[in-house]
Amino acid sequence: MPMGIHLDPGGSSAGDQGSTRPAHIHSRATVYLGMTMAVYEAARQSDLHHAMIMGGIVLALGGGGIYFFIVLRSYYLLNRTLQETRDYTRQVIASMVHGVLSIDTGGRVVSCNRQALFLLSMPATTIDPIDLKTVFDFQETGIAQTIDQGVPVMNREIRYHRDQDDWLPLLLTVTPIQDEAGNRNGAVVVLRDLSEIKRLEAQVRRTERLAAVGRPGAGVAHEIRNPLSSIRGFAYLLGRDHGKETPQREYADVMVREIDRINHVVTDLLDFSRPMVLEPEATMLSDLVDHVVSLVSADTKTHGIDIHVDCPTGMPPVSLDPNQITQALLNLMLNAINAVETGGAVRIRTSVLHEGEGVEVQVEDNGHGIDPEVQEKIFEPFYTTRERGTGLGLAMVRKIAENHDGGVGVESPPPGKRGGTRFTLFLRNMQTRAIP
Repeated sequence: MPMGIHLDPGGSSAGDQGSTRPAHIHSRATVYLGMTMAVYEAARQSDLHHAMIMGGIVLALGGGGIYFFIVLRSYYLLNRTLQETRDYTRQVIASMVHGVLSIDTGGRVVSCNRQALFLLSMPATTIDPIDLKTVFDFQETGIAQTIDQGVPVMNREIRYHRDQDDWLPLLLTVTPIQDEAGNRNGAVVVLRDLSEIKRLEAQVRRTERLAAVGRPGAGVAHEIRNPLSSIRGFAYLLGRDHGKETPQREYADVMVREIDRINHVVTDLLDFSRPMVLEPEATMLSDLVDHVVSLVSADTKTHGIDIHVDCPTGMPPVSLDPNQITQALLNLMLNAINAVETGGAVRIRTSVLHEGEGVEVQVEDNGHGIDPEVQEKIFEPFYTTRERGTGLGLAMVRKIAENHDGGVGVESPPPGKRGGTRFTLFLRNMQTRAIP
């Protein structure tokens, strides 16, 4: 650092000029040092400038970090919201009662819900995309027109054949998948099961048909009943005027028996034509089955028929109309007894459905069975294959079952057996009956 030095002998003045001092005595002197601050100021300014630059850099990095954190947090929240929306949408589609599929332009299934897999009996796999063309005829159903031209298919009823003997009525709706530019990327296929609707439609048609026949039939039956009683009384009196071994007595007895049979048919017709009013009450199904078995025990002993009862112990009471169910089970038991030969067997089995929704009662025999072409007709009124049958027994069973929001079915032969017939009566628990 530049500096200047100046020496000044101490104590000298003009009056002392020419005087001398001893050599061992030194004179006092003052040293003056001078320093310049320009370099120091330049360094200080450089450090201050550097500190300001570093502070700006740190501030910029801190602000950038905060901004990056805000952006990252916003991205995380957006991604989580998007994932939740995607999961919720997937759950909604998976929980729909209708089958939903999405297909690409080639007809391959991209996604589908559980109901679609169930309706179409498709495997739940994502390894090999399923070609929907192997399931539906794209030309007949209109799916091809939707993919190629963007024309939707609205509520078209089709039949889907699961196998050779089983088909399912479906309501088909197809809409194109398009982006914002209008480019078609595939289609959405919605399938609705119409089985229950078809069953209800058939039940309504059957009810209307039976009502059309039953109203005039009931009137005629009521008018027939009164003269039948008079004719039976006179026939009985005429027979008693003759001896037991005379032809006249035999003829009179035949007249009485035939009139009783006619009166039985008239009574069944009147019962069938009347509207049924449910009077449900808590009923032990096992007790009801035992009562029905006791009613037919005389016939079974006469013909040497064995009856096997399979009612699980501990079954809870079921809310149903015991009188109507007794009549239905009695008709099924009499049919089974008439179907088997001497030495045959009849089995009656009961079970509770899932969550107490209802009960099933199966009446099975080992008789000759029912022909397939006849099975669709046996529940129709006045249809019978027995010479002395009225054709109203099974029709009454169906009416009672439907009155309990249930149904009745027939299997002949039962699964896994070579012969025999099994009737299954489904009855809904009136405590779980849906309120209209």
